Amino acid sequence: MKSVLFSAVVVSAVFMGAFAQASDTQYDAKYFTIGQVKIERLDVSTQGTGSVGIPAPTPSDAPTGDVDLGNIINLGKKLWDIIVANKPVVNISTDMATALPSGVKGWDQLATWQMPTVREYRVTYTNLYGMNMVDFKFRVLYTHGGSVNGKGQYLTNATIIPAHLTVGWGYTFNAQSTVAGVMNAGTATDPVAAMQLQLHWSIDTVLKHEENSVNYYIKGDGSFKALGSLGEEIL
Repeated sequence: MKSVLFSAVVVSAVFMGAFAQASDTQYDAKYFTIGQVKIERLDVSTQGTGSVGIPAPTPSDAPTGDVDLGNIINLGKKLWDIIVANKPVVNISTDMATALPSGVKGWDQLATWQMPTVREYRVTYTNLYGMNMVDFKFRVLYTHGGSVNGKGQYLTNATIIPAHLTVGWGYTFNAQSTVAGVMNAGTATDPVAAMQLQLHWSIDTVLKHEENSVNYYIKGDGSFKALGSLGEEIL
């Protein structure tokens, strides 16, 4: 589960003289100004393959005691770093969230789990010279379909992990994943877990600070939507 392929490249500062002027306090504004931001879904997404090293959960002991099927809770993390100062921070065994019924101790007390689903995206920031100053690929992973005695559809192993990062000289990139909330999108007797998983990132240069985010709405029946920072569906 801890095997994650990741490559990070920081563009060499060999050519920084071409972009920074002789004065220590003056910089090439075109180099440090973002002209275009692009977010795209890559055609490498998989559903039901388990191809990223995260096995489909399997049930162990059935839950005992009181289980409230309609009360959905997160037994995992609510916030974790993905990129800190251009470097990956990855612990795929712990940096995950769940949407499970209260009263269970973990996802392994549920059955009927489906194979993991993986979707890959790419964010690029291009400056006014047309140079890609930030090229960030990441993966959204989750496992859906868990049930308690045949009732409900729940989520586990929901996370966002980096896949590739290139950052140009003079730029600093940071990214975090946040679980904005878990809820019941079904009914009390036929619950369907739902989770809003947010990726937030920031870019800093000597001239400007920029932030952006994208939200992923995931349900226990396997449905998935990507939403922009204003709530509009984007991908």
